[in-house]
Amino acid sequence: MIYDDIPERAYAVYSTPLDIDTIGDQLAIHSLQCSGCDVLFDDEIEFAVHADQCLRGVEHDTHHEVHKHANRLLMFQQRVALFCGASQGPVLECGLCNTTLPDRETLRRHIRACSRHSERFQRYVQETGVFFNCMLSSYEKLGFLFQEYVTDSHIEDIKEQRKQRILEGEPPYIGSNNRHLFFNEIEEHFVEQYQDYLSAVTTLIYDSFLYYLKKGDTNRSAEEVLCPLPINRQGVQFLIEQEYSRREAESQRRASEAAKAARIARLEASKAKKAVAASSAVSRSTRSRKRRACGCGCGN
Repeated sequence: MIYDDIPERAYAVYSTPLDIDTIGDQLAIHSLQCSGCDVLFDDEIEFAVHADQCLRGVEHDTHHEVHKHANRLLMFQQRVALFCGASQGPVLECGLCNTTLPDRETLRRHIRACSRHSERFQRYVQETGVFFNCMLSSYEKLGFLFQEYVTDSHIEDIKEQRKQRILEGEPPYIGSNNRHLFFNEIEEHFVEQYQDYLSAVTTLIYDSFLYYLKKGDTNRSAEEVLCPLPINRQGVQFLIEQEYSRREAESQRRASEAAKAARIARLEASKAKKAVAASSAVSRSTRSRKRRACGCGCGN
């Protein structure tokens, strides 16, 4: 099948700048998308179960690969956010030396120097390396795949932008090692995009490390948030079993809370019943004493 246009969601995922403050929102913003039917999912488990059925026997063509790598990019960004605690809000303190800096850029310069010989930083990089490496791999792959959509409007815009740069006096190919001998303007564009992304990932590593230190849960393993992605039946089965276990534990917790609430309610009802019975007994005793005091039985 021939596709003339790059899937808009995939291009939006590719084009969204990396930012520690928004990285945890990207999956909810863009959603996971099935390449077979284009249905969107905000939940990885539901997506995995759906994809296991919908994508059986589907040809792994360019369209499929674009969606797959856009989905993986979102998933690994989500894992970075979960592992470091990206939802904590702005961090302006170095967790290594407890120095507070006036702004983020100053803190970034500081942490690069402060973490240079830090074993904690080295352990963090080793622990999270799979996240960032997979992000880089999928981003680079998307750049290659987009070039196959030769008639897409985004590709046409890139050509026009680079022509305009030449007209404005900028050299058509910027870089070293005579890259222009090997790439055309579209290839060159995506090479430059990847280099910019590599720089952004490097910054994200330091930013996420600062959030990780602030979170304080430094004994946590990356494997706790790195469950297999839904790219094969084994991974899907693991996700399903993991979700069933979570739901069963949640169901048991709710059942326990409901049983406890029921016991408390029965106890309160029993107390109330006894109180009513005691009150009635007191009332009967009082009326009886009054009748005996009057002598005529009128109760006065």
